Amino acid sequence: MSPSDIDEAEIIVLLRLERKIEAIKRLREQTGMELTAAKDAVEAIERDQQR
Repeated sequence: MSPSDIDEAEIIVLLRLERKIEAIKRLREQTGMELTAAKDAVEAIERDQQR
């Protein structure tokens, strides 16, 4: 699955609702990523949103 297949908007909404664990789960469902990779990706999205 390519990065363009990720519903980043959904991840951002979950982060804004302070539902980080759910965001990680959704990213894993969308991409098949390992847990640590998905956590790192969600945290990167979170950092980008804080700028």
